[in-house]
Amino acid sequence: MFNSAKKKSKGSDPLGEAPMPRTIQHIGRERFRFIDGELKRAIEAIADLEARVVRLGAILAESELNQRNLQAAIQADGGVALAEYSAGKADPESDIAKKVTLAEASQKAANAAKVALPNAEAMLESARAQAADLREKRNAELNRVLANLADVDAKAYERAFNETCRLHDRLVGYSQVAQANIGDVRLILQNPSVPRFALPSLGNSDADPFLRHRENEITVAESARTWATARQRLERDVDADLSDLI
Repeated sequence: MFNSAKKKSKGSDPLGEAPMPRTIQHIGRERFRFIDGELKRAIEAIADLEARVVRLGAILAESELNQRNLQAAIQADGGVALAEYSAGKADPESDIAKKVTLAEASQKAANAAKVALPNAEAMLESARAQAADLREKRNAELNRVLANLADVDAKAYERAFNETCRLHDRLVGYSQVAQANIGDVRLILQNPSVPRFALPSLGNSDADPFLRHRENEITVAESARTWATARQRLERDVDADLSDLI
């Protein structure tokens, strides 16, 4: 029974885990990679829409400035220059002609900007909302990827605990044979337990916070029989061969 375990190669860690190859480390990142790409595109769209909103706002502001400058020129000379411009007598290169032309052109642009601005602002708001949602999803996927990587340790942790429990039961079997002669071997009547981690291999936050072991009666009984046999052989022969047992 005791020598039934597989022998490990020299220098290997029977409970450890070899480092994951790079290709294995990247398995399971497809959704994370997709969401990350979508978020980057959303951020680029937000930057484009913000620039668009700024441009449209600048067109409106420029139109208002040109209108104020035109009104100021009209007030300055009581409308004389404007009257000449209206009558076709003003020089095309005159200050009033330039102000009127600029005010008219910027007003047309402002009219178009007023129509386009609400749609651009709505698109910007939608893009920001989508980006916020993608950030939450990206963070959730990041946590999932990291949890899957940490789960390699969780599996090794569970294997180590299971091995400890197996050895525990074997020693319980030994204690049932030995204690009558050399005192109590089992110093405390308590089964092993270790803290649980909320990782895929070990459960979730609703699970028992401990990994708990219950003695395997079969393992205990087999161990007791083995140690009883070893004792009997040694009682008959101090040089008895126990290699098939231990």
